[in-house]
Amino acid sequence: MPSSQIEDIKSKVDIVSIISERVQLTKSGSNFKGLCPFHSEKTPSFMVSPELQIYKCFGCGEGGDVFTFLEKYEGMEFGEALKYLADITGVKLTSANIQISDKDILYELNALAARFYNYLLLNHPVGKLALNYLKEERKISQESIKIFNIGFAPGRKNALSDFLINKKKYKAKDLEKAGLVFVSKFGKVYDRFEGRIIFPISDHRGNVIALAGRQIPPGKPNMGKYINSPETLIYHKSSSLFGLNITKEFIRKEGFAVVVEGEIDLISSFGIGIKNTVAIKGSAFTADQARLLSRYTKEVVLALDSDFAGVAASIRGIKILEDAGFDIKVAELGIYKDPDEAAIANPEFLKEKVSKSIPVWDFIIDKCLAKYDKTSSSGKIKISQELTPILSNISNKIIKEHYIHKLAKLLNVSDEAVAEEVEKQISKSPYEVQSRKDNKNSPPLNKTQSREEKLIRLILKAKPELLKNPKVIELIKTPILRRLIQEFKPEDKAGKNLPKELFEKYGELVLSEEEESEKTLINEINNLFKRMSLDFYKEKYKNAATKEESLIFQQKYKEFDSDKFERIIE
Repeated sequence: MPSSQIEDIKSKVDIVSIISERVQLTKSGSNFKGLCPFHSEKTPSFMVSPELQIYKCFGCGEGGDVFTFLEKYEGMEFGEALKYLADITGVKLTSANIQISDKDILYELNALAARFYNYLLLNHPVGKLALNYLKEERKISQESIKIFNIGFAPGRKNALSDFLINKKKYKAKDLEKAGLVFVSKFGKVYDRFEGRIIFPISDHRGNVIALAGRQIPPGKPNMGKYINSPETLIYHKSSSLFGLNITKEFIRKEGFAVVVEGEIDLISSFGIGIKNTVAIKGSAFTADQARLLSRYTKEVVLALDSDFAGVAASIRGIKILEDAGFDIKVAELGIYKDPDEAAIANPEFLKEKVSKSIPVWDFIIDKCLAKYDKTSSSGKIKISQELTPILSNISNKIIKEHYIHKLAKLLNVSDEAVAEEVEKQISKSPYEVQSRKDNKNSPPLNKTQSREEKLIRLILKAKPELLKNPKVIELIKTPILRRLIQEFKPEDKAGKNLPKELFEKYGELVLSEEEESEKTLINEINNLFKRMSLDFYKEKYKNAATKEESLIFQQKYKEFDSDKFERIIE
């Protein structure tokens, strides 16, 4: 790819526009600030510079240009990001050698497989039984079948592989990498999915990344009810949310997401008008899923199978959501075992339960109390054994205290007694979820480097040409900062001509603080320059080789120690 095309795209793209579509940004002086999308935080430390066209998080250390952002945030490869930005900026990619990545091939194969199975369901006699089952028994409309691209894999071992290999000329090894087929040691190719209804799984951008297959009842007893594509280069079960590509705008509009457990639960809920829904596999959220959903909302209503309360995996998922800053509620399904059953039997009931959802910890406490006799000593012991480990995982101390008080009142015991039992559980709780440690965190700066960076940062904002002053240069000891001073040209305020590693450091410095008045900047520069000079000459006269040198440096020290020291900038 010619570098001129890349530079052409970079010159036309607006990084603030690209990032603000995905992260809420607010103006902060000449830059923009927001909550970092790469780690959980409550105080914004993510900065974007429209002048430098870069971003930097001062919490986790992530930073780069618009290409880096799309690669990190969207999981794009460089080629994908290039094509995406070329479309936005109107740059025509003219290189004849644009490489098709392994990911591109897997996306193509999964999309073709989904369309193939959808065609068989809607337009071929082989799909008639499955189509009747979906419409008559599951009450799924023709419109929903089209929206979710539902399909049917016939009971032939080579229906899909024959189509993709013989007609579309794809290689068997690529079908295997996509998780669509098995290849025997003798080279025989067999479709992974046969005799099943197919639900394509897409990422949030709409790329088909995997398939899920469900048997038509009564099914074959020796086969699992559900099978999914295996983990592949493009599909990671713990990172995907079924339906998000279709429902994300409804989630944004409603301000919250309804979370269900499976594809049919989502499709049935969507069909009755609850369109702000996503599906997870099982009842537990993962940290990756929480981060993905947090792009669109910070509120969730769990409409999971009725037995999820108290299940260890569910509690871990709830804690992950809570740690990611979500407000979590639950839609009580009453007599219905799951949202699909409720949507078919009583759509208005499900809608009402979603709109009148209750806080998750209230739901879990109520479910537990319903199982045991809270008036008996044995019942209180069982309730305590079940609930205190769960309450120990509530991160917010005020919320935790609220539920300790609630449980104490319900059991007719003192708050102190419940609090003591909760405290015992904190170190041994089976639900404890370790917070993610970001190995990209930069090591803490020592005092000298911290002051050097601050001085350079202030000078860059107030008077960049001051970096060429010998009095400033002699104070800088950190190698990368000395290199930055040497390479930096004051007329190049955007730092575009700096080598990459120095440009990144330059961007980090100019992004790290909000705007200050000129008077404040000048005072800060002079005060910091004075303190650093005092330390510099104190060290010099202490380590001087001769008495004469020591006296010279002592005199310099006294000059800076005076109220009439020579200011570096007026």
